[in-house]
Amino acid sequence: MRRTTPFLLFTIAVIGGLLLPILVQQGMFLDGVTYSAISHNLANGLGQNWNPHYTDTLYPEFHEHPALFFIIESGWFRIFGHSIWIERVFSLSMAVIHCWGIVLCWRLFMTDKRFRSYFFLPILLWIATPIVFWSFQNNMLENLLSCFTLFAVYFISRGLLSSKYIFSALGSIFILFGVLTKGPVGLFPLALPILFIVAFGQFKDKKLWLHAILFIAFTCILFIAVFTLYPEVAQNIEAYLQQQLLPALSNKREVTTHNRWSILGQLLLELTLPIVVCLVVIIFHRMRKTLALPLFRKEILFFLLVGISASLPLMVTLKQRPFYLVPAIVYFSFVFALFLLPFLQEYVERIPLVAIKRWHNFSLVLLLAIVSFSAYNFGRYSRDREMLEDIDIIRKSVPANSVIGSSSSLWESWGLVAYLNRLGGYSLDQSTQPTY
Repeated sequence: MRRTTPFLLFTIAVIGGLLLPILVQQGMFLDGVTYSAISHNLANGLGQNWNPHYTDTLYPEFHEHPALFFIIESGWFRIFGHSIWIERVFSLSMAVIHCWGIVLCWRLFMTDKRFRSYFFLPILLWIATPIVFWSFQNNMLENLLSCFTLFAVYFISRGLLSSKYIFSALGSIFILFGVLTKGPVGLFPLALPILFIVAFGQFKDKKLWLHAILFIAFTCILFIAVFTLYPEVAQNIEAYLQQQLLPALSNKREVTTHNRWSILGQLLLELTLPIVVCLVVIIFHRMRKTLALPLFRKEILFFLLVGISASLPLMVTLKQRPFYLVPAIVYFSFVFALFLLPFLQEYVERIPLVAIKRWHNFSLVLLLAIVSFSAYNFGRYSRDREMLEDIDIIRKSVPANSVIGSSSSLWESWGLVAYLNRLGGYSLDQSTQPTY
C-alpha cells in the first residue's frame, strides 16, 4: 500500500460526504430543476436540440443559455429513463469526470515521480470549496462548462509541452463545447498559450509563438465552420446573445450587485480554507526558519494566471453570482496544492506505517458511514418539502402536460413553475381560464 493511499481514500470519502447525502434526496435549487425540466422536455420530443422548450406559457422557446447542456442531459433521460434521480446521477458523473481531468492535469505537469500520487490534494481542495460542492449538488450549467474548459486546458497544455498540434486542436474542440454550454465565459482557455509563455518564461521560443498563432487560428476556423455548416447552432447562439448576454452586459437585466469587484471578494471568500491553510504553513515554517521558495514556481504562476483569466472577465457585468466562479476554482486549487505539496510530501514520508494503516482504516469507516447515511436519507427532502408534497397531490388529479390556472403571485413563483414542469410537464397560466 502506498503512503498516499489513505489520503486518496479520505478524499473519496469527502467527495461522497459533500455530494451523496444531498443528491439522494428530493429538492434542488431553482436553476438545476429548470435545466433538468428543459432537458427532460427535449428527451420527450418537446422542442428541438437547438431550440429547447421550457413550458407552454413561459419560454416555449428557451434561449436564456446555449443548448448543449440540455442536449447532453436529455441523452441521459433517453438512455436511462425519466426518474428524478437521472439528473442527480448526471451531476455526480460531472464531478467524477472533473476529478479525472484534475488527475490528468496533475500528472501532465508533475514530472517528478515522487509527487505524482499526490493528485488527491488538488481534488480535495477543489471539492472542499463551498460553491463547488453546492454546484454539483444542484445540477448547474457550470458543472459541464467546468469539465469542458478543464479538458481544454489539459489538451492545450499537453500540446504546448509536447509540440504536438493535434492535442491543441482537441483543446479547441473543448473550447467550442464550453461556449455552446454557457457562452463566451468558455473562451478563457484561448489565452492559454500566451499565459504558458509568460509563466514559463519562453518569450524567445519561436515554436511556441507559432503554436499559439496556429492554435488561435484553428479555433477561429472551427467556430466559423460550425456556425456555417450548422445554421441552427448559429441561430441558437444569436438568440442567446440577444435575449440574455447583451442585456446582461449593458446591465439591463438581473443586476445582482452595484460593485463590479464583488465577484473577486466572493472568490476570496470561497478560497478561505486553502488560504488559511497556506498561511498557517508559512507561519509555522518561518518560525522554524525552514521556509524555502516553492518548488513549482512556474507551474504555480501558470495556474494562477489561468484562474485569473477564468474569473476576472466576470467583472464586466453587474450580473454576478457566486456559482459563475466554479470553472475558475479548480485552477486556484492547483495553485494551493502545488504550494503545499513539498510540505505535505515531507510530512507523509515521516508518518509511521502504523499511523498510515490507522488513517486508512479510519477513511474506510468514514466512507462506509457516508454511504450508510446517504442510503438512510434516500428519497427524503433536502428542501421544498411542502411544495413537492403538494405537487404529488396535483399529479394524482391532473393529467400530465396540462395547463393549470394560477394567480399572478404563483405564476411568478419560479421554483413552483420548475417543479411542476419537471415532475408533471405542467404549465401555469394567469391570463386565461384553463380546465384546471
